[in-house]
Amino acid sequence: MRDQDFDEHIRAMPEPKLQLIDGRLVVGNGLPGNRQLLRWLLDGWTAEAALPMAPPDSWRRALNLGFRRFDPPDPTKPAIVWRSWAAQVTYQPDLPPAGPMIDARHNGTRTRLTLNLFGLASEHRFAHVSGRDVIMRLGPDAFTPDVFLAGPHCAGRFNKHYLDGPADLVIEILVLLGFVWVLFHSFGSMQVRIFSRKYSSSW
Repeated sequence: MRDQDFDEHIRAMPEPKLQLIDGRLVVGNGLPGNRQLLRWLLDGWTAEAALPMAPPDSWRRALNLGFRRFDPPDPTKPAIVWRSWAAQVTYQPDLPPAGPMIDARHNGTRTRLTLNLFGLASEHRFAHVSGRDVIMRLGPDAFTPDVFLAGPHCAGRFNKHYLDGPADLVIEILVLLGFVWVLFHSFGSMQVRIFSRKYSSSW
């Protein structure tokens, strides 16, 4: 793979983050991430890898809506009709980028913030610090914030896989308009702090 191809792949692929929101799997930070992951599955493992994700009727309705200009069959038509139609369609998807998958400013800020908070919490034993490898479950939803802190009172609902309920402090890091935004959410109130690129190393 050429360097240019690799850079384009990084820009196209979503942030490595999975969340379950309102019964829907969210890849990266939204629908573009879902589309890129589906395309990746289709390119690498063909339709057999994607078909189990939804009932056949849902796939047919989606194809009927999404490929109108190719005159698709009615969703009620049998599979043999759909296979015959698909065999004659040539289509190259042009999807908007969902990335970057890796952002040095985001990763650097998250890593420094996590390590410093971990050191502080370990020294004073007031909280457990975790990140997006551990899920925060809120009812039927599952979130993976960049960093979160859970106090000792959370011990009964916290394990290495998930925290069952809200954390005491949730931190999400965004890179937007040339700045690193660090969002703190605590006890139902949102506080926003902004650090420009030149100050991001202060963590």
